[in-house]
Amino acid sequence: MAELTGAACRLAVEESIASYREDFAAISSLASLLSLGRVLHGRERAAGNVVMMAQLMCGAQTDPVLADLARHAMDCWNRELEPVLRRVLDGSPLAEIIDPAGLTRAISAGFIGLELYDGADPDGAAQALAALEILTVLAGVIDDLGPVSRRAIRAKLRGTRRSPSPT
Repeated sequence: MAELTGAACRLAVEESIASYREDFAAISSLASLLSLGRVLHGRERAAGNVVMMAQLMCGAQTDPVLADLARHAMDCWNRELEPVLRRVLDGSPLAEIIDPAGLTRAISAGFIGLELYDGADPDGAAQALAALEILTVLAGVIDDLGPVSRRAIRAKLRGTRRSPSPT
């Protein structure tokens, strides 16, 4: 039974990711990534993948086989998302302080959390997404600043070091 569950999970994740590959390639900002996240939210919930991931995450707490499946699913998504974040952050003052690998995992974990939260409190989940939208606007403002302002931000952030990726 575990092998069938694993095969079904792997197939669902691979098919889902493949369906978004072109969308990921077109992402040019954190705001457009959040917009895609909203699309993913609707499609993945409708496909039943949110429920599947919730079950895997819950089972992963006590079952090493399910933990491996959940980790595999998250790793697959993270492999798609991390290059997008690296591309979007390239040249931004934020790139000097944000670890793309860490941010990738935070976004993935947050996405799963918001998906589960949405089932219990849709208004609260919408409020959380609105807060993220404001942060993407702020990141866009920082990226659109002129060279003098960008140097000032870099100088201010210089003491903040991003953690190295464990990968």
